[in-house]
Amino acid sequence: MDAYLGDQGSRLRGFLTRLTLEMTDVCRDTVKCSIDEYVAMLAAPARSRVDVKRRNEVTVAAAAGAKLAPPAPVLGLRLRVSRAPQVLNSLEIAKVQSEIDVWHRARQAKRDKGQPVNEKELCPTDPLPPVMGKVFEYSTEPATYVSACLSAFDGAVASVQGMFAVPRFVMQRLFFPRPQQVRAPTLETPWVASRRAELQRALEGTLSAPAAFLATLDEWTPFLNQDVYDYVRSLDFKLGGGDGDGDHHDEPGSPGSGGGGAARVDVRKLDKVLSLHKQQRAAVLAELQEEPLALGLWAVDCTPVRDALAEKHAQVIDRLLFQHAATAAKMAHHIDESYLALEARLAEEPADIERTVALEEFLAHVKDQTEPLEALIAECDGYTTAILDPFCFQVGMEQSAARFMAQGWPFKVKACVEAAAVR
Repeated sequence: MDAYLGDQGSRLRGFLTRLTLEMTDVCRDTVKCSIDEYVAMLAAPARSRVDVKRRNEVTVAAAAGAKLAPPAPVLGLRLRVSRAPQVLNSLEIAKVQSEIDVWHRARQAKRDKGQPVNEKELCPTDPLPPVMGKVFEYSTEPATYVSACLSAFDGAVASVQGMFAVPRFVMQRLFFPRPQQVRAPTLETPWVASRRAELQRALEGTLSAPAAFLATLDEWTPFLNQDVYDYVRSLDFKLGGGDGDGDHHDEPGSPGSGGGGAARVDVRKLDKVLSLHKQQRAAVLAELQEEPLALGLWAVDCTPVRDALAEKHAQVIDRLLFQHAATAAKMAHHIDESYLALEARLAEEPADIERTVALEEFLAHVKDQTEPLEALIAECDGYTTAILDPFCFQVGMEQSAARFMAQGWPFKVKACVEAAAVR
């Protein structure tokens, strides 16, 4: 080109060379500023010190030597209940399998030494069957976020590779059939590699905090996998209105019967179980807030797990109250039938002296029948006032009417007794 253009070609080459060098500097400065800002954005919250003691005891402090408060989280995590069952006792299985492997290796060692081995002898340790169930997990693993952040770093550096030098655009391949490319920073450039290593260390150092917080939820895993109906049937107090192995009905009139086949309920024990689940539900709502939990670099959304556990406790409470209300309804029905029979007996008109004597004898012992029924009325009313009302459980209009009808029966029967005595 210099031979063709002379002095002008030399000046043009120098001008284009300076433009290429300036373009190289701008590319380097742009990449460096972008990388510095990107690393600072992620590394600053990543250096925060996170201490997870319990679900509701999480402290986040600024990095050592920092004068300002810890930066806000940058990456978001979402807790959830696993969609597919997983092995819950994997550690126990691995421990038992290790013992079995040791036993087999010891036998193989004897064979190698030529020592006698009883081939019919069985391993004294049986393999442990897996226990399947759902667990708490993050919808996206934190390590995946770390890989994504590093991939974005690599992509930013790769995006400036392959840029043609300025002469390529000016001469349009006229004198440059193999155009030169701008020397852009690469992942092998020392300062780029150093910044990437710094970012990787900072990000990987934050993985312990989400793992520690997830581990605090392990104590709720058994309840998470507990079937509500199986759990209610397994309780040791009797409930009417259900079916299954846990429901036992005494015969009407027996010591343990509430009448009409309804099992008597230990109200104190039932109230203790209901109050326990109410307190546990409140603890879940208090320990897992609706707002995302800050863990340094991470902001953890606990809402799905919070709602799932609170809903399950509510289901247990509702099931217990429903069965208890069914017990009260069955008892009220028995009271109503008993008083109707008593009313019909008192309304009979004696036709002869024998029936008159029988009626007088019945009137003399009528309290033997009304007193147990009145005790049942008080007990049935206590089922509502002691359990259903405090837990705001609403029953149907028919059951409410039956309750108040039962309370009026003693006064109605008393009037019938007085009328029969006059006859």
